[in-house]
Amino acid sequence: MGRGRSGIYAAVAAIAATTGLGAVGAAGADEAAPADIYARDAGGPCFSEDAGATQCAAGETADVTINTGETVTFHFVGSQPHNAASDSGPAWKAPDTGYPTSGTATETFNNPGTYPFHCEVHPQMTGVVQVEGDPIPTGTATATATATATATPPSSPPPTTGGQTTTPNPSGGTDDIKPRVSSVKSTALRRAVRVRFKLSEPATVTIRVKRGRKVLKSARVQARAGTRSVTLRSKKLKKGRYTVEIQARDAFGNRSSLAKKRLRLRR
Repeated sequence: MGRGRSGIYAAVAAIAATTGLGAVGAAGADEAAPADIYARDAGGPCFSEDAGATQCAAGETADVTINTGETVTFHFVGSQPHNAASDSGPAWKAPDTGYPTSGTATETFNNPGTYPFHCEVHPQMTGVVQVEGDPIPTGTATATATATATATPPSSPPPTTGGQTTTPNPSGGTDDIKPRVSSVKSTALRRAVRVRFKLSEPATVTIRVKRGRKVLKSARVQARAGTRSVTLRSKKLKKGRYTVEIQARDAFGNRSSLAKKRLRLRR
């Protein structure tokens, strides 16, 4: 009888242990896996995905892919003020206000889609958050960013140094003439795409390299009128077919038509 009771107790303990382990596993599976993006100044400024880097690579941008309900954490590790702001709706900023030089800010994405962003102080700093999965019914496209960054919100973005980084603001009057992007040519390189184009007036030019609907690399540059060339590099650009999209926006907010070019990377 003693041995029988011991066997029963052992069986119950084993079942309890197994059940406990199963509960832990389920809880772990439901936890969101965050992505991290770093705002750096050395060699840039730029947004970077590399936590161990000490400076920006030439033309570096941050392109991360997450699932719906997951969080992106922006780390401000430079000496200059930065933030992250959406290029288009739904509008979001990380942090909600201010331009920190240190600390972190988070943004949670509940709807699938492509979310390009930039730094309002340094518009050449760009990135893309690609969100996959089913929408999470929260009533908004993104949750409010939780800011833990050390920042004193100024009334407007502080001026940058080291040359012009934004399209000049209009000094007066109106302008309803859209900029024109023409003579677009894309060239496939090893893990890179070179885009050559002609611009009718000074403007902010946004270039994206896409495979299907997914943005694999993007860049935003301030360009003068005339013929310009931009090279986008990424380890994600492997052998395959891609679409290059380019669009310009002048200081009055006029946007050019979206130009597209298809190309094939063979190596």
